Amino acid sequence: MVQQFLSWLGPTRKRLLIGLLIITGLGSLFSLVLASDEPWSEPLQTVFMLVFLGGTGVIVG
Repeated sequence: MVQQFLSWLGPTRKRLLIGLLIITGLGSLFSLVLASDEPWSEPLQTVFMLVFLGGTGVIVG
């Protein structure tokens, strides 16, 4: 099923989706590891999640 979805996306959109996941995931991880005590860390992780969801909607939609 995942292979069918990735095949449907095509190579360009598949790379964009994977790149978006990597960039936003690493950004969220770094903000958690490096600044977990800061008050802006959780809102920043929320922003990363919203960027991923919005980007996914644009790429797939």
